[in-house]
Amino acid sequence: MSFSYNSTQFAAALQGEWIGQTLPQEELHFVITDSRNYVQQPGGAFFAIKGDRFDGHKFCKELAFKGQKVFVVSKVLDLPKGCCQLLVKDTLIALQELAAVHRSAFRGKVIGITGSNGKTIVKEWLYELLSLQFKTYKSPKSFNSQIGVALALLNADIDCEFYLIEAGVSQKGEMQKLAKMIQPEIGVFTHLGSAHSEGFSSDKDKFFEKCMLFEHTQKVFLQDEIQFKKAFPYRAEILLVGTDFSSDYLFAFYENSFTVKTLTKSWNFDYHHKDAITKTNMSMALAVALELGVDSKKILGKPDKLQTPAMRLELLEGYHNCTIINDTWTNDTDALNAAIDFLIQQKKQSKTTLVLSDFPDGTGNDAYKKAAEVINNKGLDMFVGVGNVWQEMQNLIHAKTKFVFSDTAELLSNMQHLPFVDMAILIKGSRKYQLELLASRLQLKTHETTLEINLDNLAHNFHFLKNILRPETKIMAMVKAFAYGSGDYEVAKLLEHHRVDYLAVAFVDEGVSLRNSGIKVPILVLNPELGDIDKYVEYALEPAVGSFSQLEAFASAGQQIKVHVELDTGMHRLGFQSFERELLINKLKEIKGLTVQGIFTHLAAADESIEDSKTQKQISDFEEYSRFLIQQLDCHPILHISNSAGTIRFKEAGGDMVRLGIALYGIDPSGVLNKNLKNVFTFKTHITQIKTIKAGEGVGYGFHNQENQARKIAVIAVGYADGFNRKFSQRNHYVLIHGHQAQVIGNVCMDMTMVDVTEISCEEGDSVLLFGEDLSVHSWAEKLDTIPYEILTSISQRVRRIFISEN
Repeated sequence: MSFSYNSTQFAAALQGEWIGQTLPQEELHFVITDSRNYVQQPGGAFFAIKGDRFDGHKFCKELAFKGQKVFVVSKVLDLPKGCCQLLVKDTLIALQELAAVHRSAFRGKVIGITGSNGKTIVKEWLYELLSLQFKTYKSPKSFNSQIGVALALLNADIDCEFYLIEAGVSQKGEMQKLAKMIQPEIGVFTHLGSAHSEGFSSDKDKFFEKCMLFEHTQKVFLQDEIQFKKAFPYRAEILLVGTDFSSDYLFAFYENSFTVKTLTKSWNFDYHHKDAITKTNMSMALAVALELGVDSKKILGKPDKLQTPAMRLELLEGYHNCTIINDTWTNDTDALNAAIDFLIQQKKQSKTTLVLSDFPDGTGNDAYKKAAEVINNKGLDMFVGVGNVWQEMQNLIHAKTKFVFSDTAELLSNMQHLPFVDMAILIKGSRKYQLELLASRLQLKTHETTLEINLDNLAHNFHFLKNILRPETKIMAMVKAFAYGSGDYEVAKLLEHHRVDYLAVAFVDEGVSLRNSGIKVPILVLNPELGDIDKYVEYALEPAVGSFSQLEAFASAGQQIKVHVELDTGMHRLGFQSFERELLINKLKEIKGLTVQGIFTHLAAADESIEDSKTQKQISDFEEYSRFLIQQLDCHPILHISNSAGTIRFKEAGGDMVRLGIALYGIDPSGVLNKNLKNVFTFKTHITQIKTIKAGEGVGYGFHNQENQARKIAVIAVGYADGFNRKFSQRNHYVLIHGHQAQVIGNVCMDMTMVDVTEISCEEGDSVLLFGEDLSVHSWAEKLDTIPYEILTSISQRVRRIFISEN
């Protein structure tokens, strides 16, 4: 962080009071808000922020034992000797007050950026343009929330000429708090769209909420919708940007160029992008840069080179038991810390490596010192620098193993000397260094058809579902069946990071695999095998028991084992039936080594409203049956009854824990929360060949789909061996190519499929969407008369899984 306060100054900035005689000895210069990524280093203060579903105070003692000394709290805690507590009324407000104080010291102008869509892209592009001439700071990509904005401001040096701060709101009452921190002199309103509309009664409400950011601004840029200018509620110079003749910055686009005109000036630029959204975002960024004085000669050629900023990290499987995190699109110090945290969070291996290029041209030495501080504090095992500056400044890095090369070509030619074995490797670099060549070299080459798993959306779904539960309710996440086809370790690691209470697997080997990969959260085994009971003890796994034979087997092992007793309340699949309760009680009392950790049942039709009366009976039967067991055994087990559908539709079901499965992955079996859950899976492939066939000719095995006109067909690299069902053959389904429907023609083959692209402009190598955001898994399930569970679990293991996360 870029501030520095002694204990007196820090307390004054936060309007807080030090408790006890102990005060911080060192200057405080950074804040910590997330205990999950904690790394001990001097000068940090942990803010125990309390939200609707979390309370940072719960983690203070744990951090104190790890070495943290300074805590900002809203209630006095019992912490070890030597810890310092600053008592404030509200820790989040205190964090925001600190950010506002730091912001008031900025020497340059702050540009506040908001809108429904395009905020981040405009911010990133405007940063590229302003940085051509001015020292500019930008908030990291996802730092636009109540906490994120505060952290972004606190991370900024005070001597920049411009600061680009993004602000996002999802409901009324939020922007005023952000505006108090950001205090922008210049405003940018990118677009008013449908995103985040749920928290507002109308678009007008949302517009006025976002405009609150600009109450005291001198100048505001708006898209060329004149009604926005008329509705703008504050005094400011309004500049419209767009293609309407009323625009203050008027853009006119031609085949390979465009012009920009104001009342007094005009500029001409080469440009080849075609889509409207890219043009709109580029126009806003360019207009602001020109208005703020960037020399147009420096911008020449730039608009064509503005690329949509990478919004994700890719997690890939590599050779020699390596995990590769590919972040080779952008490189700046602000995103480096988050990328390294993701590396540490997702690593399977014990060793970590960072491959890092030089920063963009013009970046000063302070950025390299700041990056080195981050790298050293994270305790990485190996550092590989790429670029002339890192060659000069490599002594800043304290990694155990270190290599530095002048460019990527030199790195690649020395690959045989680099110990890329049993490592988690983060590759991060500026585009010009082409470090994607290294990522490609290290990546295990597999089938090019991919299933992308968006870990950020999975985390969103987890927290959204958590928020509809009672605060005390625990969550068990289902990661059986390869986490519904997504990859059990990666999903388990993410959920453990977000403090899930339990994981559930189908078989003991799945649990063993997770333990061997470092997963520590409790694990329930739903279908326990009885061949090697010692594994349950050795790996601290908790089996479900639903029969007397299973009870006898675990009893005969003579081991201390925690079990979850399954009750059959009507599904009649597994579990003890009601008439067996007396015998069950006697057996459980007789067996000394088993601890009843949980009691549960499974709802058979929680997603089918027509069967609600039976579901209600299951719930009442479970309550009665479990209450009887608890009274007889005098124990306090965890009760869990609700699956995803039950969690959503039967909140009255109660229990101490819910078992979330398909809803975590963005699919609502109840149909109630679809708009609130985010898509997690994107299944896609590519076009391998395009050809034209004559009228009257058929396609594929059996010469099917003969038609009376010539057609253009594309062969795509997916077949029924990948999970693309053969029932999709002969125009029974379609894929999306550039957003257009391409009907399947002929029969789906084992490894490839043919689609009709007669009316679609496409080329070999183009991407093909099989399902995802714009073509749902539900559409597949409806065509195949099945359920989304079967679709997801039928995606072949040969399909490459790519795990993505925003940087």
